[in-house]
Amino acid sequence: MEIPYTVKPRPDTGLFNAKIGIWLFLASEVMLFGGLFSAYIFLRIAPEGPWPVQVLTVKWGFINTLVLIFSSVTVLQAWVSLKLRKFRMFQLWMTLTILCAGGFMAIKSVEYADKFHHYGVLLKDGSSVEGHFPADHPYHIKFDEVKTVTLASKHTDKGLFGLSLFRHGSDGGFLKYIVDGKPEFKDSAGNVVMLDAVTVKKLVHEAQEKKIDFITLTATNPLKFDIPPSKLFDNAYDAHKAHFRDGTVIEGKLAYDSMHLEADRIDLRRLFAADEKSDQKALESVQNADVWRILGGDWKKKFNEHHDAELKKFEEKHKGKQQPMDNSDYVRHVYAMKISLDDSHGHASTVKSGGEGLAAEAAADSHGTHAVESHAGSHGHPLVVIEKKDISFWSNFTPKYGNYFAIYFTLTGLHGLHVIGGAIVLGHMLLFGKRIYDKDPDHLANRVEVGGLFWHFVDLVWIFLFPLLYLL
Repeated sequence: MEIPYTVKPRPDTGLFNAKIGIWLFLASEVMLFGGLFSAYIFLRIAPEGPWPVQVLTVKWGFINTLVLIFSSVTVLQAWVSLKLRKFRMFQLWMTLTILCAGGFMAIKSVEYADKFHHYGVLLKDGSSVEGHFPADHPYHIKFDEVKTVTLASKHTDKGLFGLSLFRHGSDGGFLKYIVDGKPEFKDSAGNVVMLDAVTVKKLVHEAQEKKIDFITLTATNPLKFDIPPSKLFDNAYDAHKAHFRDGTVIEGKLAYDSMHLEADRIDLRRLFAADEKSDQKALESVQNADVWRILGGDWKKKFNEHHDAELKKFEEKHKGKQQPMDNSDYVRHVYAMKISLDDSHGHASTVKSGGEGLAAEAAADSHGTHAVESHAGSHGHPLVVIEKKDISFWSNFTPKYGNYFAIYFTLTGLHGLHVIGGAIVLGHMLLFGKRIYDKDPDHLANRVEVGGLFWHFVDLVWIFLFPLLYLL
């Protein structure tokens, strides 16, 4: 049975079926993205805190814009080539379109990777420091004298038809973070057990069969752990215990939990009211910010010099017609300041840290104090050490960090899925379209036209996303 109106237009609409279908589908897509754009606008009108502006690399966004515009041309040329009965040219233009899609996603992955490795640390007073973890000293939590390990052995949840959909209980992953000592333990009966992942799973399974929730093991010799915070359950640890995500609990002595960060920006905008009109009051409110103690050295002096220079430029430009605090660009440039150790000649300058402004950790002496020496990070930014007691919240630049990154990843992630989906459809036409072309060239041309309409919509969405997220 032949499906009608796949090539010839319908007499009632003047369009073939697939074209009607794609326009209806695109109408639903407009409502979807329209709702998300509206969400962005409302979140920005009443943000939870200072709204991040121009934190994305404009260069990458602009290149991706050019890539998608070029792909719109190539997919159109692919359709034209079919109409002209030039199948080889169709293959060339469609290949270029798919390559553009791949290039777009490759650039997007570079941007995403940067966000995953860029961190913001909100301090107790509301000021914040942003930067990267140094490669040679990532943020780890160290426990010494660990003598007790408790394995979680909660019963396995049963899903539909009795199938095990989720497995609760220790999986032995904590063993990877032992940096000193052998994982040799005694159980409650006094039996010596050498733990590995297989042994842990066996113990957990046996405990589940006996309906025992926890297994307490005692180390024959004290152990030392070096644990990434991401492996702990919601950053759950104190001076004596650490809780892993799989339910395992270790008990010992917290030895170190300070964060090393190559700081590239400070944000002081939370230290004064969002509707503050006096620049002088805003300046006074940030003079005792925690960031100056964290950074140490003469960064406070540099900030004040930066403020005076920006204020002078603003006054020369506006000549009293606008107040500085009424200009969002001025507030952002002054109170969300980028910091670097490079001086005007491009050389790394030296920062003298005093008091609690730590820039590097040396070995602890016998009294538990730390010898500290100030030096630059590997990317020309000051290397600071932030103690846990000073941290209110920290995260990489992912949805967890705030509404801006939540809506950013939602919009760009959904758009990226559309790019991948469109590329798969167009790729199918490229690889398997010859059979349809040999039978009826216009049938393949209509399919490419429908795919091209979707692709143009994907490009149009990015045309709105680029200025909204990267420029405004």
